[in-house]
Amino acid sequence: DASDDMLAQARAFTGAPDLFFRWRMGEPPPPELEARGPFDAIVCMGNAWPQILGDSEVVATQRTWRSMLAPSGAVLMGLKALAVRREKGDPYMPLLKRSYRGAPLFFVRFVDFDVPEDEDCPDLCEFHKVIAGEEGLLHHRRGLSRVWDAPGLEECFRCAGFPDVRVSGSLADPDAPAETEDVFLHARGP
Repeated sequence: DASDDMLAQARAFTGAPDLFFRWRMGEPPPPELEARGPFDAIVCMGNAWPQILGDSEVVATQRTWRSMLAPSGAVLMGLKALAVRREKGDPYMPLLKRSYRGAPLFFVRFVDFDVPEDEDCPDLCEFHKVIAGEEGLLHHRRGLSRVWDAPGLEECFRCAGFPDVRVSGSLADPDAPAETEDVFLHARGP
């Protein structure tokens, strides 16, 4: 993780401070992390992949992952393929309702596709997440995200030297059709 706060929470929750490292994808991993490899699997969930914006960062991350994987190691990734939402002309994701300490929280998520193109970042949007509760607006976070579609994601990993790549609509089934914005990449390293 790149967040010191999230790393502190993970260390406290697990009681294993030596298993968590600060690392931002697209940058070289810390030596302490590399020393623990090679790894049988790399798992990237929670829509982290679209936050790697530029082509150079994507290539650097894939190169690092290949170097950290054991022979035939697996990559499993889950993300929102936002191209589906853009094609539908619907920038709003379903409203999420959660409960925190007995009070309701509402998560409003939407994307703005009107973002200027960048030479190294070919397809961007601005992702917004608003959290509201009984007291009104609690949090509004926005940031750039890369817009992926299932075929583009699959091609990106094949071109990076991952010989067995499938993008599906199911975490459990690599052959399930990718029919919505929720997609999962299943890949094996060389």
